[in-house]
Amino acid sequence: MNRNQINHFSVCFYTRKSKSKSNERLKIYTRITFAGVRRDMSVNLNIEPELWDSVRSKARGSSSTAIRVNSCLGDIENTLYKIYTELKQSCGSFSVEDIRSRYCGEDTTIKTFIQALEEFISYKKDLVGSVIQQSTFNKYNALAKHLRSYVPHKYGKNDIAMSKVDYAFVTGFDAYLRSVHNTGNNTTVKHIKNFGVFLKDALKKGYIKNNPVEDYEGKFKSVSRKYLRKEEIIALIQVESGIDRIQRVRDVFLFCCFTGLSFSDVKALHMDHVYQDSDGTWWPNSERKKTKNNFLLVLLPQALVILDKYTQHPLRENEGLALPVLSNQNYNLYLKELADAAGINKKLTTHMARHTFATTITLESGVSMDVVSKLLGHTSIKSTRIYAKMLPSRIGREMSQINNLDYQIK
Repeated sequence: MNRNQINHFSVCFYTRKSKSKSNERLKIYTRITFAGVRRDMSVNLNIEPELWDSVRSKARGSSSTAIRVNSCLGDIENTLYKIYTELKQSCGSFSVEDIRSRYCGEDTTIKTFIQALEEFISYKKDLVGSVIQQSTFNKYNALAKHLRSYVPHKYGKNDIAMSKVDYAFVTGFDAYLRSVHNTGNNTTVKHIKNFGVFLKDALKKGYIKNNPVEDYEGKFKSVSRKYLRKEEIIALIQVESGIDRIQRVRDVFLFCCFTGLSFSDVKALHMDHVYQDSDGTWWPNSERKKTKNNFLLVLLPQALVILDKYTQHPLRENEGLALPVLSNQNYNLYLKELADAAGINKKLTTHMARHTFATTITLESGVSMDVVSKLLGHTSIKSTRIYAKMLPSRIGREMSQINNLDYQIK
């Protein structure tokens, strides 16, 4: 087959006699030919034999019937050529059967990259609140935004065939994120890993034949988890602001420092989740929003003092919420003001409070790694090791236990 045959596409029309002997009208069919393969299909039109011009493949004359039939045949031909053009521009490989299927509305497997991406994002959005958290969806949505801009950046058009998503696409996307958007290593790797989730879904649906992210070699780099030292926690406690929002933000941040709760967990915490056992110890009994893993956590006296401050707050009385937590955006905004008020030369973040609990509050006080893992609601102790810094003070304290070894060196 020569190159012209491979790229050749044509549409023509012909007629057949009806199988019914009582019907003398001819049935009109179209023949689609592409890459040397043809498909025939009925166009649901009939015509008198004397009106059909088999040489020109159209109705002859200017009767109303001829005009109507030729108009319909023109529309069908234009639609088929439009489908062929769309597939040629967006799909690296397609067949005459794909053209026929799309025309007949049977096309379920051929998806362009952006079509498959939008389908995936729509599916994830429907899962928010029942299967995944809004924060998880936001990560996929951010990925989609980058991919929508990457395709025209690399290919010069707004969409491509799914068949073009190969290992070169993945590594190119990695380089694009780092160079154009200046994303750090770990953020880039997270985007690629999330991209792999999308491609795994596409693979299951038959849109692609393999998942090139499986060969991706990007690795997360160890980063220093920032936390507050004891004197910095005391500085926050001593902040006395006449501004209500600063006091509320301070209290929520400190509550997280003394409980290890994440922002989403403390925002969702109700007083119904808090109970006192027979020993007089207070516990919040709930599950992590992120992992759905149940956690038990002793409420330290400092946390109880903060809860008591909001006993008569409208959100406590009307909705049963433990604390009046602001939106995540406003909370992060006011944390900067709080740091300035406390004289802390660090960028306070929602995660820093959780890191502080894992390090300064628990590990530095001698709490074991296993217990800290349970307190944080982790499903794996590997996650705890990220938070659990081996503090210099703890190293010194534990090494002091072997100062009196019975070895005499001369």
